[in-house]
Amino acid sequence: MNFIYLENAEKSLIGLADFIESINISGSGFDFMERFISKIETQIKPSVSYKLCNHFPFAIRGFSCIFINGWAIVFRIESDTIFIHEIVIGKLLY
Repeated sequence: MNFIYLENAEKSLIGLADFIESINISGSGFDFMERFISKIETQIKPSVSYKLCNHFPFAIRGFSCIFINGWAIVFRIESDTIFIHEIVIGKLLY
């Protein structure tokens, strides 16, 4: 199973890590990003059928969403590849 983080998702992860690093000790941003990616990659399974996002602009593009610690992970699955399109604050999708 492959995970591919597209540009917007990657920018969000780096931005989160940079923010965490700026308010904590050195290395905390990288640690946060590793743990967050691990959560994403353990919760999304290619064999599971996920419902479409409730947020219409994502749903019409065929994207599914899961929520981790208040963040919406927007993705789609093609065969054994999981494409992570966006990582956004979950409150923005309601």
